[in-house]
Amino acid sequence: MTRAALQSDFGGIRSRRDGTGQQDRDLQLEYYADLWQDLYDATWPGYEPWAVDWPGLAELHDVGPAWDRSPPLRTERARRAALVEIDALVAVWLGVEADALVAMYKSRFPIVQDFDAVTWFDANERKIAGGRHTYGFGQAKVHYEHLLAYQKGERPTPLDGYTTPFYKADREREMRSAHAYFSERLQ
Repeated sequence: MTRAALQSDFGGIRSRRDGTGQQDRDLQLEYYADLWQDLYDATWPGYEPWAVDWPGLAELHDVGPAWDRSPPLRTERARRAALVEIDALVAVWLGVEADALVAMYKSRFPIVQDFDAVTWFDANERKIAGGRHTYGFGQAKVHYEHLLAYQKGERPTPLDGYTTPFYKADREREMRSAHAYFSERLQ
């Protein structure tokens, strides 16, 4: 939505510029809260689960009538899970078999494979990555080194700020699982 559309929806209210943009964000959140309340359907909770069994991942359909900061897809792991499932769903819609989907991933996306090979998530769905272009939010290079040392038993405690257990990204297995779920459901 454009700023002009938001301002017209708010009856022409303009926020004072304080340099942070906080007032604009407050107006947008208020707008989205009202919009969410208007669109919310009481049948949503329990309606659509994840296609893949994502250990430790918050439920996709855990939403209520009031907008708050806890809707699904707020974490790095949840957003990645959604992308994997969307890839599988589109492949099923297009008639692409699971083996072909995995072959496309392996042949056309070597950089994503490299990133996935060094990507982990903690119990709070925070990403820990070995590739500097894919570090998780607030992650430093040393965090990945500490994770590896912890897994090898060279470090007695997990990383500071991260919670065990850790989940290893495995896109091929995840895509196959999501593909099987959507194939069965859409047949």
